[in-house]
Amino acid sequence: MNAGAVGEQPITLSMRGAHNVNILRQSTSHTSTDTLARDIILPVSADTKIKLVHNSTSSLFSDSGRQTSFSAFSLQDFLSDSYQKIFSVARQSGYDVYGELPFTEVLVDVGHSWDNNTRYAIQKAGLYFFTFSCGVTSAGGVRAQIKSVVAGVLSEIYRKNTNYNGEDTLSTVVMGNLEEGDFVYIDFLEGELYSDSDRQISFGGFHYSPRDGSQHAWSVYRTTSVEPDLGPLDPLPFQGAHVNTGVYSFDDDNVHITQSGIYYIHLNVGVDRRETLEAYIIRDDSRTEAVISRGDRYHEDPDIMGQGLLLELEAGNTIKVTLGDSSGLYSDDNKQSIFTGILLLPFPN
Repeated sequence: MNAGAVGEQPITLSMRGAHNVNILRQSTSHTSTDTLARDIILPVSADTKIKLVHNSTSSLFSDSGRQTSFSAFSLQDFLSDSYQKIFSVARQSGYDVYGELPFTEVLVDVGHSWDNNTRYAIQKAGLYFFTFSCGVTSAGGVRAQIKSVVAGVLSEIYRKNTNYNGEDTLSTVVMGNLEEGDFVYIDFLEGELYSDSDRQISFGGFHYSPRDGSQHAWSVYRTTSVEPDLGPLDPLPFQGAHVNTGVYSFDDDNVHITQSGIYYIHLNVGVDRRETLEAYIIRDDSRTEAVISRGDRYHEDPDIMGQGLLLELEAGNTIKVTLGDSSGLYSDDNKQSIFTGILLLPFPN
């Protein structure tokens, strides 16, 4: 789910039909548009009808950048039958004790890899996809990391700003190339987490093992910020990769699609203190597929935003990220700004 928030208005965008989840932006302190993202893995029975409900009196924002959108796909339909490892866990209550974050509700555990309420066990070396979401309390910040025991920090949710006056939802997506015997968990470092019956706190992932055996995936990150006077920046260069099956080129900072098919793509960006930001996902140097926008300067410290979408791509297409004029992007060694994509369903080239 993606939700575009209008300035000075709260939003609650809920998904109903399986387990209840939502995206919150209850703060009215932001003076312009924001883009919010939320990914979650859920068990869904056959014939279930899923719908989105905008249960507030405010307006959602969306334009050609698709700031408000919904994508869904079946993991078990594209993952190999011989080795499926999928998990999803959640909390329906807040939490304020630092360290490994415990989850109280197991939604999915295909392959029995969820371990001891806090850790996901890597039972086979390979590529793994993870998503983590959390609620942030009113006037509160938060710092929480998707962390591997062996590889260290994969991604960080970071909101230092405490100027907001309502609960919000933050999210991140990342992939890792992990060793057998490793564990992945959420390291909760600062702030206070918010959650309720709509499960703002959730953590899920799967072993990326497509049915046809081929892997087309990338998860690249920045470890330094971008000053606003450097924009517009076309393309935005990424500085390292957790996963790259050869599709992302550090020579031209483009993803080069070699296999036609349906891809899931997700971009997380950190926004520097008191800066605006526009980040674009661009196909073939010309077509805008998604826009992450932050038009507000009210935040006194760094914050993160994101957007994810499904795209039907052809061999020969290129995908890149660009930054708009005067965009202040934030990222450091904890990788708040990450660009990730995977091939879900291949087509004949």
